[in-house]
Parts: sequence; C-alpha cells; structure tokens
Amino acid sequence: MAFKRSDKHAQAVGEQVRKLITEAKIEDEALLGIGIAMPGLVDTATGTVVYGRVIDNEGFTAEHFRPHLPADAVILHDSYAGGLAEAWAWGNLDNAFHISLNESVGGSVIFHNEVFRLEDGYPGEVGHITVDPGGEQCYCGMSGCVETVCSSTKLLDAGAQTMEEFFAILERDTKAAKAWDTYTDFLAITIRNIRALFGGEVILGGEVGAHMGPYLRDVWVKVENMALFGEHVKDYVKLSKQERHPVAAGAALHFIQEFLQDPGPQED
Repeated sequence: MAFKRSDKHAQAVGEQVRKLITEAKIEDEALLGIGIAMPGLVDTATGTVVYGRVIDNEGFTAEHFRPHLPADAVILHDSYAGGLAEAWAWGNLDNAFHISLNESVGGSVIFHNEVFRLEDGYPGEVGHITVDPGGEQCYCGMSGCVETVCSSTKLLDAGAQTMEEFFAILERDTKAAKAWDTYTDFLAITIRNIRALFGGEVILGGEVGAHMGPYLRDVWVKVENMALFGEHVKDYVKLSKQERHPVAAGAALHFIQEFLQDPGPQED
C-alpha cells in the first residue's frame, strides 16, 4: 500500500490493523500501542516528521492515523525502528552501528543494547555521509551520499526484480557482478568510516543484508584492505539477526520496551 497524504489512506491503514488484530484474536484492551515507522526525520519530542522527502510525509504526526486506530499510536523513524529490532534480536550489543540497506539507506547507533536518540538531532544518518564526491545528486540536495550508491536499487537496476533474484544471478550475470563490485566498494568505505568514528560492531541489515550471507566475504575483503590498525574485520562486520520485517518489529517493540521499563500499577 503506497503512502498517500489522504484520510482515505489513513483509513485503509486502520482497516489493515483491525484485520491483523482480529486474526490474532487480540482484545483492544490488551494493546499497548501501535507503532508506525516511516522514512523521514522525526522530532522525538513532538512525534512530528520534520523532514520527509522520501515519501512526502513532512509534517505528519500520529494524529493523522489515530481516528482509525483502536489504540494509542506513535510515528517512528524507520531506521530507529530497525535498530531497536536489531538490539532486541542480539540482546547484548554494547557498542554497535546498524546499517539499514534498503531502497533508502539509514542507520542507528546502539549503546548498551539501546538505540541512541536525541530530541533535536538525528544520530545515525549514515545515508547522507559523502563517499562519492561529485557523484550522483541525492534527494537531500548534496552529491555522492551513501544513499546514492548503496541503495538496494543500485543492485536491482542490474536486471533483477528482488534481492533474492539478484543474488541468485550474481555469479553468472556480468552486469550483476559489476553492480555488486561497485556497491561493495562504497559499502566498504562506509563501514571503514563508521568503524573509525564509533569503534564498535557494524551490523549490515535491511533487504541487502538479509540476502548477502554467502557474499559477505566480498565485503570483508574490501574492508580488510583499508582496515584500521590491523584489525580483524570478521570480528566486527556482521550480518543482521533480525532478517524478517525488522522495521515493523521495531515499531511494535517501541511500546513493549516502554511497558517493560514502566509496567504501571500492579494489582494486589
């Protein structure tokens, strides 16, 4: 369901949520809340999308959806949600950076197994680090951002419809092999820069991360060639453990985490 700035779209979202709740046989009273993860920068103090060029959702808040939902709702940055799901899946990430490699590239900083957030800042915006000066223009207005070279579309443009199909043809298709070589060149530079800044594990997620398993070595080799201080890349460049629907899982985990931190009054 493509996003649209209309009440009809919000109503359709509400209907899908209702259908899911009914199928799961969950009573409305048992719902902690409904997380809505979107691309775009979200002000954590107000819950407002303050920058939303990917799907034109700037200015949106959960109020747009609430009339059609059976419980409280909150809008979350999709990269934050993905990082939350990753931290939950690992359970022991002391210092890590999660890269979400989808059509849009995002990231999240994880300290002591919690995603680092600021009310008026946006840590983890790895998609807008410059790695190809003078390269393709990004929607943010700059040129050569990670977003322009590590989007999943750069691989699909080689002639595949899905990530699964791309990796299936990779070893026998020259165009796909060339796209992967270029993609991993820029991904390796990105990983090296993240490692230099944060010094922790770098976790590759999103659509690309979920399918690259047999080809992770290609990334290791390129990062190894520029690794800092003789580090062993395999020790810190890892694949996501939350392969299935990480953004949706993280959106739900937002409320679960809040509940675990403060379950409210307890019955005697």
